[in-house]
Amino acid sequence: MVVCEDCGTEAMDGDKFCRQCGAELSEEDVYTCECGAEVLPNDNFCHKCGAAFKNPDEDEDESKSDEVEEEESDSTF
Repeated sequence: MVVCEDCGTEAMDGDKFCRQCGAELSEEDVYTCECGAEVLPNDNFCHKCGAAFKNPDEDEDESKSDEVEEEESDSTF
């Protein structure tokens, strides 16, 4: 759901301008699953085929924790 950044009014699907103040609404990012379904950036699973989506930030966090573990194991005697 899109909310007007100027006045906070909730917009309906397909609105390009705010119904309350007339400000142009920013479009919400939409991605496409491998099955062709449109999904939102914060979706964890596809609503059509059930595919799980991986958060790119999680990969970065995991690699950082692996590096810390390697550094800790190198420093032990």
